[in-house]
Amino acid sequence: MSILQFVIGASLVIAVHEFGHFLSAKAVGFRVEEFSVGLGATIAKKKIKGTRFKLKCIPLGGYCKIRELNDKYTSESISIRLMNFKRVLVFISGPIANLVFASIIFFTSGNMQGLPVCEVKNETIIQQGISNGYILRHINGHRVFSENDIKHLLTTDGTNVLSFRSSYGTRIDAELMTSESYISDIVFKDDFSSRLKGNFSTLGDQFRLVFSFIREIFTGGNNLFGDFSNIYSTVSGDELPLSYQVTVFSIKTGLLSFAMFYFNLLPFVIFDGFRILRAITLAIRNRQTEKWLHYVITGIGILVSIIMVF
Repeated sequence: MSILQFVIGASLVIAVHEFGHFLSAKAVGFRVEEFSVGLGATIAKKKIKGTRFKLKCIPLGGYCKIRELNDKYTSESISIRLMNFKRVLVFISGPIANLVFASIIFFTSGNMQGLPVCEVKNETIIQQGISNGYILRHINGHRVFSENDIKHLLTTDGTNVLSFRSSYGTRIDAELMTSESYISDIVFKDDFSSRLKGNFSTLGDQFRLVFSFIREIFTGGNNLFGDFSNIYSTVSGDELPLSYQVTVFSIKTGLLSFAMFYFNLLPFVIFDGFRILRAITLAIRNRQTEKWLHYVITGIGILVSIIMVF
């Protein structure tokens, strides 16, 4: 992903996150004073129904200013307990918006696990061990997400390398000299149910990969991105048609959105997970913010980090 693509994708992901906070705040009756996309100097602004909407010059970051999320805010018309339960809903809605956004992108982009094989008619492929139940993952090193990708990834002037994976994780790299008629040689399942199943499996894979990524950061490992099961390792296509590049960009944006969902739920001071845990504790105790609670939750965040690493 180029720097420009990253900036665009990250800006979109942050906007979705803050919009999740915005919608839930409105739903529980909180007053959203300001909704900003970007940081730095304001280049455009407009006030709508009591909320100042701003677009700023640095397209990274953003915030949603909600009066009732201020720790010192109190109201005679609502109890401390109810106020904090409402705060929990607002805090958690940002990460959930990112998860929903990532799921939509993954589903509309294709099957994130690859294309399931339903029938093989090509003898060359059959002789190399490919049969029903295998999944086509790569063509010439590029990920395959839908049948439409095949015609972009096959070459007609040389040998194509098609990487398949079985349900048991066995990988077979099949070689094939082919033309576009190859599309009719193998029948794939690329329908609603297969995409849905593949994308649910991918979300589970991503949780495991995040744990592995964090562990390797602290332990110095370097095997994660060489793993064939890792969907990020060979997602590329700068030299390929625009439609495929758009798919790749969309998927990488979805991955950023998923990462924002996951990491924001961790109980670290700057993340929503910290605020959620604090608000839940205050709701249960039915009290205003207590200083000792900040240090306790910070300690929990450190403990979670240690557990994730080991």
